[in-house]
Amino acid sequence: MTNGSAVGAIAVSKSGRDAGRIFIIVGVLDDGTVSVCDGRLRKVVKPKKKNLRHLGVIDADRTDVRRLIADGGLTDAKIREILAKYRIDPEKSAKE
Repeated sequence: MTNGSAVGAIAVSKSGRDAGRIFIIVGVLDDGTVSVCDGRLRKVVKPKKKNLRHLGVIDADRTDVRRLIADGGLTDAKIREILAKYRIDPEKSAKE
């Protein structure tokens, strides 16, 4: 994945103290570095700077998210709503 196409992708952190946390890539900072938000700990107003190598992309083709970012309509509530579809419910997976 190139840096330019990374915006709007859903990714999981592979390393660091936030390992396992799911984020939306909201911007490209410089070579190999992106800014990510999760709507809870890392909000839109203060995204986390993360190395692209430390992220595993789950869903790269989210044109709806790219459109929200471009229009400036991406809010913390919308991020939480989008990421809720990617979270694993521990109780549900234990029953299966």
